[in-house]
Amino acid sequence: RKEEWRTSSAERRKDFWEKAKDMVSRRFEMAITHLTNMQERVENVIEKLEDDGKDTEDATEALNLSKQKLALAKAKLAEIKALLPATTGEAITAEVFEKIKLLAREAKDLLKEAKEHLRESIKAIKALRDEDSGDEE
Repeated sequence: RKEEWRTSSAERRKDFWEKAKDMVSRRFEMAITHLTNMQERVENVIEKLEDDGKDTEDATEALNLSKQKLALAKAKLAEIKALLPATTGEAITAEVFEKIKLLAREAKDLLKEAKEHLRESIKAIKALRDEDSGDEE
């Protein structure tokens, strides 16, 4: 009976770590990929506006802040991956678990901030385009 409990406990622990690794890998990586793609697109638009002689300082500043926050989030994600046990059978201490939770929360917050700064950059671009269309009328 004791052996059954140990086996089921080990299986639950293994399932938990597989899900944790999946969350770290898939969810965060998808968000990072999406933000990176959006940043590249916004950067291309900013470059075109600069070529047209527009003042893109606000949009560029917001984009750079977004890139900084994304880089910090990537660093947090790397820290989380380093803390996760290499094998799913390894035991984990409460301190490590709390650290992983804290780092995941920080990474999530940094991703939100990166997204918000990207939105600010897009708003600045729209304002420039609105100015441009207002000048033509």
